Amino acid sequence: MVKYSVVKTSMAGLIGTMVEFYDFFLAGATAITIWPTLFFPSSIPALALALSITAYAISYIGRPVGALIFGHFGDSRGRLSALIWTLLIASIGTIGVALVPSYASIGIIAPALIILFRILFGVGIGGELGGAATWISEVGNQSKLRALWSGGFVQLGGSLGIALSTGLFTLTANILPSSALISWGWRLLFGIGAVLLILGAIMRYKLSESPLFLQEKDRIKQRKGSPAIMALKSKWKTILLLALIAMYVPITLAGVIQSFLPSYFRALELQHGVHVPPSLITEIILIGSVSGGIIGPVVGGVLSNILGRKKTIMISTLGTAILLYIALLIYSTRAFPAIVTMESIVYLIALIGNAALTNLFVEYFPTEIRYSASSLVYQIGNGIYGGVTISFIYTSLVASLGGIINAISPIVFATSGIAIISFIVTLLSRETKDLDLAKVST
Repeated sequence: MVKYSVVKTSMAGLIGTMVEFYDFFLAGATAITIWPTLFFPSSIPALALALSITAYAISYIGRPVGALIFGHFGDSRGRLSALIWTLLIASIGTIGVALVPSYASIGIIAPALIILFRILFGVGIGGELGGAATWISEVGNQSKLRALWSGGFVQLGGSLGIALSTGLFTLTANILPSSALISWGWRLLFGIGAVLLILGAIMRYKLSESPLFLQEKDRIKQRKGSPAIMALKSKWKTILLLALIAMYVPITLAGVIQSFLPSYFRALELQHGVHVPPSLITEIILIGSVSGGIIGPVVGGVLSNILGRKKTIMISTLGTAILLYIALLIYSTRAFPAIVTMESIVYLIALIGNAALTNLFVEYFPTEIRYSASSLVYQIGNGIYGGVTISFIYTSLVASLGGIINAISPIVFATSGIAIISFIVTLLSRETKDLDLAKVST
């Protein structure tokens, strides 16, 4: 009998998520500091920033599409092959962004191409996290540390990706003159991301398929219809409700903590005539993501094994709702040490729940639709709920209220409300901690 190594599988899941989030959060840093002038020039700085952040966040729209596509192949042909292709598709989106000429060179085609490649990247990442968590959970089904392997390690990869991308961006910004950073420095970093994605795909190619999928393979071959469509038809209410749990994390971290609050800090400094270098903003994100983002998923995985998935998520959502308001007050002080500390705490608390909800979603569904259903839950929560909120609602507030300083309070209070919604839906969900994934039925 083939021996499946949950440790090796977890490392492959971690690395894949790491390199994808490396690209995704690198886009966040460049959207704040470089893209507004390079791709979205405007006489109104607030509008340029809003358009740039929209282009950054629009990859969320491609996520549910990726969940459908890769969920279909992951449930019908195998987890592993689908997870290899997620990385390869994402690498095309990454290298595409790196090669887009500026607005000054090709006009309106430049921002259009940025949006196109961001959506393509979103399609790739849409099939990644739910699929990786499914693969790892099934390989480690009998492990007492299943929640740590599949939730903690997968989400840890995302935190490492954030740390790597912001770290390299900060280093590049400090080494290169501003003109070189804007011209080609940031593009080099996206090229590195594409290479890492391809290396991650090669690593996965050398590993083994899920044993639970192999047990069901013959029966799955006889099934008619798409597993993704089957999941939507039979579990659509469950998918849409569970997605409400997932939405607080991207809105909190990718939206508020990484984009809007740092922009608010920069606007406050500029209001007082102080130049804020791009590296300072990325240093804030870097320190917060390293200290809180690396500890949070591991703690979340351990707590999920001890307290259960529900209690861990409820602690996270309620804590996030409270901490966001405190973060706003601390950013207003413009005190760098206090801001960094607050970033770390919010990352820590939010990602504790993120690790637990990854397990909850995988464990809610049977093997034949697990990849599709768990991916759809996660990516609808991130893509539709989170993406629409960040891309359209929050950026519209920035533009309509005349800038980030006027818009930040409504944005923070709305995000706290979203965390409370996630708390309530978690309270109404069922616990899955002790389930045998092989016995989960439709």
